[in-house]
Amino acid sequence: MHAVIVRVIKVLQGFQIKYERYFQVKQFILVVSLLFLGAIIVIASTKTGEYKLRFAKSSEIGTQAICPVTKNVFDVNKGTKVMEYKGKTYFLCCPDCVVSFQKKLGITMNKKGQDIKSVETMKDIKTASSDEKVIIYWTCPMHPQVKEKNSGQCPICGMDLEPVYKK
Repeated sequence: MHAVIVRVIKVLQGFQIKYERYFQVKQFILVVSLLFLGAIIVIASTKTGEYKLRFAKSSEIGTQAICPVTKNVFDVNKGTKVMEYKGKTYFLCCPDCVVSFQKKLGITMNKKGQDIKSVETMKDIKTASSDEKVIIYWTCPMHPQVKEKNSGQCPICGMDLEPVYKK
C-alpha cells in the first residue's frame, strides 16, 4: 500500500511540474503577444507621411507661437489651426497659411477636406485653394471698430483679434 501511495505522489508531482511549465509557457506567449501588438501600434501611429490638422487645445491657448509660413509671432487663440506633422507641432496664424503650409509639405485637400496624395495639374491646385475662405481683415470681438491687416491683439483691450472672412 505504501508503494502505491509513493507512486501516486510521484505522478502528481510530475503533473504539478508539467502544470507549472504550462503556465510559464502561457505567460511567455502572452507577454510576447502584447509586445508585438504594442510594436504594431507604435509603428502604425508614426507613419512618416501622416499629419493631423486641428484647432488649438485649451492648454495651448495664450502661448506665443511663430507661424512657419509668415514667420510672424502671434498669440495662440481658440481659432488657431495647429498641424502635427512627423512628430512636430506647427501653429498657423491664418487659413491662408494653412493652405500654403500644406502645399509646402506636398499635402493638398479636396473640397471635402480630404487629403489628396497627388495632384496632377495646376488647375486642380487652383480649384482646391479657391474654395478656402479669404480674410478681409482682423477685428476684436469686443471692439468691432478695430480693423487690422494682420492677426494680433486689440489695441484697446488686448484681446486676440479674430479674422473676418469674405462672404
